[in-house]
Amino acid sequence: GDNTLRVAVDGPDGRRGCAERTIRSTTPTTTVSATLTWNLADADVDLYTTQPDDETAWYQHVATGIGGRLDVDNTQGFGPENYFLSSEEGDTVLPGTYTVRVHYYLDHLKTQGMPARAVQYRVVIIVNEGTPSEKREFREGTLAVDNSGNASPGGSGPDWATVAEVNPASP
Repeated sequence: GDNTLRVAVDGPDGRRGCAERTIRSTTPTTTVSATLTWNLADADVDLYTTQPDDETAWYQHVATGIGGRLDVDNTQGFGPENYFLSSEEGDTVLPGTYTVRVHYYLDHLKTQGMPARAVQYRVVIIVNEGTPSEKREFREGTLAVDNSGNASPGGSGPDWATVAEVNPASP
């Protein structure tokens, strides 16, 4: 869509300059996307998306065979981390369930005498973006335990949360 950027600048001599520009986004729409953010600096929280073929996009496997991809592994705090799959870009959208999970990898401020801080996360999931069947889900939660040794996609425990299961073919 279109975005309008307006800038006003006051010079040291008291004069004002203004400009306005319209920027059009040409970003392809996504069939499945998930965006993870969290509330702590110096914390590493990771996004995992497992596709119907059981292949998972995560920080050690950022691109899947069908075209799903994780754009960045943010290791210092706040995010975002994004998973995208877009039929518009030629990705193969498999029928079935896409499972979105969050893992609390590491609190960089944790010490021997101080446990990991609880981290609050938020995941925005969009299915069938830009279509009449578009769905947006907002999921939030808290993880109070970090565990960098439990980062494999099949991991479980208090450092993990299953956030959503979505099916892009569902009406």
